[in-house]
Amino acid sequence: NFAGAPFVDDVQSFHNVEKLISIYTSVESIEYDMCSKSCLAFMGPYSALDDCPICGMSHWNQARLQASNGCTRVTAQKFTTIPLGLQLQALYHCRDSHLYR
Repeated sequence: NFAGAPFVDDVQSFHNVEKLISIYTSVESIEYDMCSKSCLAFMGPYSALDDCPICGMSHWNQARLQASNGCTRVTAQKFTTIPLGLQLQALYHCRDSHLYR
C-alpha cells in the first residue's frame, strides 16, 4: 500500500505515460486482436472470424459475451506492437540524442 508515501500523487497511470510518450515522440503503439493461444491475428482475411481457424478458440472473451447475452464483443487477447521505423525516426529526430552523429 502506497497511501501516504511521498510523491504518490505524482505517479502517472500507464495510459497517461503512453499518451505522453506518443505526444513527445510521435510513436504510437498498434493493437491487434489475437487468438488467445497466439495462433494468429484476427486481421485481414481473418478479421470477421469468430473462431481461430487453427485451434478453434473463440475470438471473443466468453465471460463478457455471455454476461451481455451476446451483445458485447470484447476480444479475448490483444497483441501490441510499436513499429520499428517510427521508433528509429523518433530516436534520430532530436539532435540532442546521444546516438545522433
